[in-house]
Amino acid sequence: MEAGYGGAYVPGQPLPVRVRVAADRLLAGNLEVSTGGPSTSVAIEVPGGSEKEFLVLVSTSTVGDTLTVTARLPGEGDGAGRATAGVSPLADAEVVGLLPGALAGRPLPGATTLAVDAGTARFVALGPAELEGAPASLQALRTIGVGADELARQAPSVRAGLLRWVETGGRLLVDAGPGDGAVAGLPDGWQPGPGGRARAGGGEVRLTAGAMAAGRWAGLVEPTARPTQDVRRVGGPPLGDALARDAGFRVPELSWLVAFLAVYVVVVGPGLYALLRRRQRPELAWAAIPVVAVVFAGTAWAGGRGLRTDTESVHGTVLATGAHGATAATWLGFSSRGGGSVDLTYPDGWVAATAERDVTQGSPLRGVRVTASGTRATLPLDAGQFGLVSARGPAGEAGPLAVTARSESDGRATGTIRNDTGMALHDVGVLLGQGAVSVGRLDPGEEKSWTVEAGRWQGGPPPELQLWGPDRFGPGGETSFTNIALLEAGRRAGVVSFDNGDAVGVGWTDAYRPPVRASGRTARPDGRTLVVGTSPVSPAGPRHPDVSIRRETVRATGGLASLFRFSFSPADRPVEASRLRLSSSFFPLEVWTGDGWAAVECSDPRCQAGAAAGFAQPACPPGVPCPIPVRPAPNGPPIGPGGPVADAALPAGAVRDGVVYVRAPSGVPPFVGDAGIVLREAA
Repeated sequence: MEAGYGGAYVPGQPLPVRVRVAADRLLAGNLEVSTGGPSTSVAIEVPGGSEKEFLVLVSTSTVGDTLTVTARLPGEGDGAGRATAGVSPLADAEVVGLLPGALAGRPLPGATTLAVDAGTARFVALGPAELEGAPASLQALRTIGVGADELARQAPSVRAGLLRWVETGGRLLVDAGPGDGAVAGLPDGWQPGPGGRARAGGGEVRLTAGAMAAGRWAGLVEPTARPTQDVRRVGGPPLGDALARDAGFRVPELSWLVAFLAVYVVVVGPGLYALLRRRQRPELAWAAIPVVAVVFAGTAWAGGRGLRTDTESVHGTVLATGAHGATAATWLGFSSRGGGSVDLTYPDGWVAATAERDVTQGSPLRGVRVTASGTRATLPLDAGQFGLVSARGPAGEAGPLAVTARSESDGRATGTIRNDTGMALHDVGVLLGQGAVSVGRLDPGEEKSWTVEAGRWQGGPPPELQLWGPDRFGPGGETSFTNIALLEAGRRAGVVSFDNGDAVGVGWTDAYRPPVRASGRTARPDGRTLVVGTSPVSPAGPRHPDVSIRRETVRATGGLASLFRFSFSPADRPVEASRLRLSSSFFPLEVWTGDGWAAVECSDPRCQAGAAAGFAQPACPPGVPCPIPVRPAPNGPPIGPGGPVADAALPAGAVRDGVVYVRAPSGVPPFVGDAGIVLREAA
């Protein structure tokens, strides 16, 4: 058994487990794979004297623990019928998947250095099983290498999965040169120009000019984005609470419960005693006390029944759309009056999981079974219980929320947003950096223009609150379509991100229903869906405005950013380091020049304080944005969010192949383009 890729996995993303079975007799039944929670099983059949390989996708938590994966053959216990392997969260190593065309007959390379001093690259071979399961089976990989014409030679379903993987943030290395013509199988808008790079949705396509086939791996792979903890974001209630509220559950006020209990104690105690004593019939207490108990129990039952509706299921879904398909992450809540279980069936390609208790107060599944007709799971429910499960998979029937974005000057972008989802969208808006603009309702096929002032974070509300307002983020959001708990759950699951410098279009609908069957019938849960579409910002002139420079956090420690990647589009437009300025409230900083890290020279006294001065995060009430406290610079005013910003010139060699890497000391918050570090090109 091999778990993950190179022994690593991405927390919150499906974990691929490859199991090779060699049988000396006919073996048939269910292969079970578990990471300590509910097991995932697939039906297998291996003839005697043969060997087969099976790929099983297992859900993982966003917590990021080291996992022990166990696989068991049908009817087998320990020994040859059982295998274990350990996997760890992806750290500094970049795991790169290679198709056969990228190797060109050479053996798989060993670990090698990255293009920047930020870890190593490890390589794994991708087989038919991984490719057929794309994009879900590839989420543990952020870089994949293919031969010059290998993409076009893939089956249409495999090519579609690879393109969707790129669109959601993957880096595709193609072993062709800029002068070799168009890359077969790539969309026209993703074709690299003379610079050998092109943005592709949230990802990137890069030409390697035969380096992979020649075995030149050192310095070829670049570090990729890592999730960070952004303290600007607004917290919210657990998603389970929000969905239960949508389903009609209400929790009585504590004062009501205390008053009810007090009345019962008074009636059954001194009240009955005084009444029966006055009538001189104390023996009636044997009958009166049970009668009072029955009356109060009936009253409590009727009152409790009124605290919920007859809704049996509810959902919250995040639908990430693009030109090459859509991915849905859905959280389903089910209620039961008398107890029992709900049998769930998801379409082929979906991965079901128990919703995380730390995020959504989920309920454990009894088991997940992958069959030819789809993914099945059983959710046990006690009487009166509200249970929650999660799942993700392709939503091919949904069209994109298409966004275009252009910029002519720093801090400002314009574009269009078009609704091709086939559903009416409400509370639609566009977010970019720390700016947000509302465009209202978008009917199917409708398109509107937008303009965003990206701005710089000054310790105020994040763009979500600018767009929808704090009064729109109640626990259930009964008076509007918006739901902050669902938004936060989507961010934790890695389905939506507002932090990579792209323009993000968002809208809400109640028309979407997740494709799930419950206990043999099509489920039609009420709920809300957040629809998301993203677009890079293109420069409208020869200069690169700051909002058109893509910003990614490629390394982070303890939730704090430490290494940033800035890339230009189009990459073939020359950019000179002498024309660039690094604008930041935090210094000292370093940039990669190819030979090592070079300090950014800054004569401004404010540059001397930097992150080394220490920025402690205060405790803030839930749902309240936390400002980062600032400390005074040795010879100047305070620095940090809301404080002055210093500009510094970049040293020679800082721009390499249209990319700039900036390293910050530990303790700098991950505000890449909004408050912490901004890269600008001089006018």
